[in-house]
Amino acid sequence: MKERYFFVLLAIIFSATLLFYLPAHAETYGSIAINITYSNGDRADYSPISIKIYQDNKQSPFQEIESITGNPFNIISLPLGHQYKIDLYSNGMYASSNYVDLEQTQQNVNVNIPLPGGMRVNVLYNDGVTSINNVFVDVKSPDNKIWASGFTDIKGQTLRFWLAPTTVQTVGYTVDVKIGQHLLYSHNPVFLLPGISQEIEIVTPWTPLINSLISVKVYDSQSKLVTPSNGTFVVDLLDDQGNKMMESPVNNRGEADFYNLKVGDYEFRTTNLKDNSIWSDSKVTIDGTQLNFITKENQTQISKPVTPTLQPQTSQIPQISGCNCVAFRLDNVQDYWLDNVQIGVMDTFKQKNASLTLGIIAKVFGNDSKLVNNIKNNISNQSNDIGINGWSFEDFTLSNETQQESLLGQSKNKLL
Repeated sequence: MKERYFFVLLAIIFSATLLFYLPAHAETYGSIAINITYSNGDRADYSPISIKIYQDNKQSPFQEIESITGNPFNIISLPLGHQYKIDLYSNGMYASSNYVDLEQTQQNVNVNIPLPGGMRVNVLYNDGVTSINNVFVDVKSPDNKIWASGFTDIKGQTLRFWLAPTTVQTVGYTVDVKIGQHLLYSHNPVFLLPGISQEIEIVTPWTPLINSLISVKVYDSQSKLVTPSNGTFVVDLLDDQGNKMMESPVNNRGEADFYNLKVGDYEFRTTNLKDNSIWSDSKVTIDGTQLNFITKENQTQISKPVTPTLQPQTSQIPQISGCNCVAFRLDNVQDYWLDNVQIGVMDTFKQKNASLTLGIIAKVFGNDSKLVNNIKNNISNQSNDIGINGWSFEDFTLSNETQQESLLGQSKNKLL
């Protein structure tokens, strides 16, 4: 009997020890496939969508997806047996919330978000009437991400930007208006309604013309105002692209004067006409708050053209013969605009075995599957080359180098 109890006790101890050392059952994961549509039933553009996923009643996100890669989109690596709250954001704006009790390894959910709204920005000087043309405009969400940008036209208007509506009453877009590199005006909040076009009027604090006299005092290297004994001076006013706008002679008091200037970035370049040398260069921002400027002798290089000495060439420059060829480019290629015409032109060049460069407007390209597939096929057959017509067909002659690089980089990333 004692032996029997001994073996029973030994079996219990062995079972308990075995359970202690056995690994816990591995957690099972599932996924949720979301299909996103607009309120009118159309499949939604996925490019501006981000997602936050919350598990059960937790306040911190279980998972964050900054940018989804398609629609429908599969959210993976979600432990089973939990409730998930899925918050969708479009263009950084809250769009919708959906709850899913994940009990199976794959579940589907339909998500409905509001239609985008159209925003055209109208930029005015502080008189509320005079439009400002050729200024750069950014539209940003509360997380400071830029979703739309472009220059104003002769009427002071941007292109119409189609963005997610603002569904939270206290949260709106910020519109930045930039003149040159140093003048910035931010207007917020800007609210946008779903499915309709709106005109957003922004009155900046800048005056249309600075009617007051702008005075420039010219100093020598000893910090003394120049006199006729130093030479005969003239101050050129250049815009931020280096283009000469006007000039003013320096008077006997060492001053030059300018009138009726617009706000912006400028350069005062002083020339000593005695030997045609650059006396000084001063870059300034004029916004009407400062009317008196100084510029000091910096003894920069002579502005006379220097004739280079030509050295005899030791090698012959190869002669390049004409190719007797013509380069063709199709501009303004974009989604859902004269599809049959655009594709027809491409197909004609393909049939003729002739190459064609496509100038694509990056912002409005990528969702038209009919057009995109045709272009992909032509690229694989070496019928088409890709060019950039800007982000939203901007006039690049009105942009500085930094702005040009930004727009081209944004376009290249979209097309890649």
